[in-house]
Amino acid sequence: MRAAFYDDWAALKDKLSAAALDQGVPLFGTFELTPFCNLGCKMCYMRLSKEEAAAISRPLSCNDWLALGEAAQKSGTLFLLLTGGEAMLRPDFPEIYEGLSRMGFLIKLYTNATLVTPALQALFRRIPPSAVGISIYGASPETYERVTGQKEAYEKAMQGLDFFLSLSIPVQIRTTISKLNVSDFDALCAMATEKGADFVYCSVLSAAVRGAKSDVASVRLAPKELLALRAHVNRDLSPETLRHIAEDKDACAGEAFSCTAGKTSYVITWEGRMRPCLLFDRPYAEPLLCGFSAAWDAIKNAANKITAPPDCRACKKSAYCTACLGAIQAENRHLDEPSAYHCAWGECLYDAMHPKEEEA
Repeated sequence: MRAAFYDDWAALKDKLSAAALDQGVPLFGTFELTPFCNLGCKMCYMRLSKEEAAAISRPLSCNDWLALGEAAQKSGTLFLLLTGGEAMLRPDFPEIYEGLSRMGFLIKLYTNATLVTPALQALFRRIPPSAVGISIYGASPETYERVTGQKEAYEKAMQGLDFFLSLSIPVQIRTTISKLNVSDFDALCAMATEKGADFVYCSVLSAAVRGAKSDVASVRLAPKELLALRAHVNRDLSPETLRHIAEDKDACAGEAFSCTAGKTSYVITWEGRMRPCLLFDRPYAEPLLCGFSAAWDAIKNAANKITAPPDCRACKKSAYCTACLGAIQAENRHLDEPSAYHCAWGECLYDAMHPKEEEA
């Protein structure tokens, strides 16, 4: 019964998505409630200090977020992701969360799960989110210390993970794989299996965006390391299947966005700017100033005019590229040329999938 329910729900969601795409409706929204986080991950692409944030703008108030929620609901948003930074750092998070929940959104929460106080547990028991994505950065306190700077965060994250699992809602263990925790990959997979959670990982890490600073260049996996991880993950698959998987994804080449950004989805970042996705600095619009509908129209029109760099559009290996437009802009701060890091990874993957051509 449970599987049938989720199959039916997935089919309905697909129909809603297709209708939203046809009509240009912003069905999917993301509210980035804060740029602040209680962890200090070296590879974080958007965490700001209070001083860095103050030099940019002021964080939106609870009333601002609720006003945006009301406008988003009227414009057709149904699925709403709440994220940060760490959203639960906000003292007014309970008011924001409950206020948005009562507007009828299907809310998914991204969190590191280390700040789930008894008061927040009571809130989530009373009004559970529709789903939770929990960032788990390692399978031991030692790995957490390497990645986040806080050894004690591991136990807190495990307690938070177990709490959300107790709510009987879909829980996803999300992890960012870097040189600091790649040795924990199998243990993280096993953790997800043991706890009955979905497992997703990102191993091609983004450069810092929107004024943030990170050490991503020093900790992200080199192309050959990415290839080794991919081979390990897919070790039971045939070469033909591996090649199909490598090619069966959206390439960065082509017109506009290959994802839903600026088509049926948007992000409103911590200072109140609507963007196509979290990785983009520009274009942006300010819905609190011009109105939500006008901001969405501006983002939709702007996103439709954005194209990949000319070299990407002409690249014969683009089917193996993992660089979306947001990743390229994050890496270069512009879209005039490809990302050298992503190109190196794409070429490495292409060569691995075409060994005979390499030998010839």
